[in-house]
Order: sequence, then C-alpha cells, then structure tokens
Amino acid sequence: MDFRDLFKQLGMRPRMYLPDDRFHTLVAFIEGCNAATDWKLLAGFNEWVATHTLGQKSSFHWSVIVASKIFPTILDESGAAAIPGELEGPASEELLRVLDSYLATRQMT
Repeated sequence: MDFRDLFKQLGMRPRMYLPDDRFHTLVAFIEGCNAATDWKLLAGFNEWVATHTLGQKSSFHWSVIVASKIFPTILDESGAAAIPGELEGPASEELLRVLDSYLATRQMT
C-alpha cells in the first residue's frame, strides 16, 4: 500500500476517512496504519520528528512534538489534549506535511 498517497488523499478529503476534524482522531488513524504494518510504517519517526523539530531527542510522542510547531506551549502542558480547538486544523495539516516529508526520505533510502 502506498501510504504517502493515502495520507495525501486524507488531507484532501478528510471526512472520507475520519469521523471528525480533531487532531487526536488523525493521530489515531495514523497509528492504526502503523499497527497494520506491524509498526514498520513509522519505525524511527519519533526520533526523526524530534531531531527535525526540536533539534534533539525527546521523550514526547511524535504527535505532541508536531503539535508544538503550531502550539509551542504544548510541551509545557499535559499532552496533546491541550491543543485549542482553533489550532487542531493547522496541527493536522502540519502533521500530514511532516509525515509526508518523513515517508519521502524513507523511500529515497
């Protein structure tokens, strides 16, 4: 399965794949895709996101790190539940952009 294409389609027509527009719902969908590949789809993604976003390793889940690009204080909060509603859309768009960049680098190696 071409997950880059799936995630591009999801970005263009989110309601075909997701029941709502919440960032958590998108994260759950992506994690489900990861589970379906026996955790191979996102192997190394957390470390890659931390390095590219924070410039260092981090114990935060990749979803929190990506959300921090839109809502920086999330790193000081108790997790992704702290994302204000008006920032969920931009955080989801950023997640799909970052995920596509990561998957593109994996195809090149």
